[in-house]
Amino acid sequence: MALLLLALNGMIEKLKHFLKSYWIFVLLSLLVVFVVNLAVSKPKITLPKIDQSQLLKHPSLVSAPLEKGEIEFVSAINDKPQAPEKLPVYLARPKASYDYSILIRQKQNETPISSVGEAENLARAFLLKNNRLTDELSNSDYKVNFMKTGGFETFQVNNFEDADILSIEFYPKVNNYLIVGNTPFSSLMEVLLNKKGIIKKVSDATANYDQSEARTLPIVSFEKAWQMLTEQKGIITALSVQETTYNPQPARVQQVIVNTASLAYFQEQNLPASLQPIWVFTGDTVIDGATYSKVAIYLPAIEEDYFVKE
Repeated sequence: MALLLLALNGMIEKLKHFLKSYWIFVLLSLLVVFVVNLAVSKPKITLPKIDQSQLLKHPSLVSAPLEKGEIEFVSAINDKPQAPEKLPVYLARPKASYDYSILIRQKQNETPISSVGEAENLARAFLLKNNRLTDELSNSDYKVNFMKTGGFETFQVNNFEDADILSIEFYPKVNNYLIVGNTPFSSLMEVLLNKKGIIKKVSDATANYDQSEARTLPIVSFEKAWQMLTEQKGIITALSVQETTYNPQPARVQQVIVNTASLAYFQEQNLPASLQPIWVFTGDTVIDGATYSKVAIYLPAIEEDYFVKE
């Protein structure tokens, strides 16, 4: 018994000596064991599965006639937009056909206009009077083009004084974001009037925007959108030199200087379709090494996981 106690005391002394000399290593070993056990025992977080029936179709983007090849995108953007984390997606339905020519043929009171502002107010008042000023249009942005007639042609001029006809382009909005079609250079609603204040023509490509069953989905940040653009994932939808050219030939674009970036809602040509957020980049390029052109690029703004895999 005495020998057993003596051996036990010897072991205790050796253990004390070991701990005194190597306590830091013992402590680290215990800490590692604790962390490993914690990691193993911690329940794994599983992300919620996306309902496949709720996935979106990719927007039907119409590409400008381009020769295939990679394009260098150079940023000249002064104000980088901040995107919200999520935005709602709506359904755009076709409007019932409407014949504006019936209203135009009715006797209109001449209201001579002397400024761009008066022209815009008159065009907006015409739409309001005839119950065509929707919620999306009442809060719209607008742009004025100056036109002049000569013989059988109508061509663009630079100022109000030289113009015979004014083109008022309205850009409807939803959630304070513009609604764009195949090109951001052309609006979805245009009113033509002369300086006598007579409405000559109305072109309406707007839709019925059903907001009753909106779905809110995650949005791609500007930084991620720019990265995707440089990876050739955007679609060049418009070149300004081709908008007035009949049957344009494919153009070669090697570099685009991007000046602006913004979020908008994209309305497809073929409806019904999702009215979904989209990144719109605009800038300048030189086509085939000689011709200057403004350029527009679209990039879907919904996170890729929420699209049907094609």
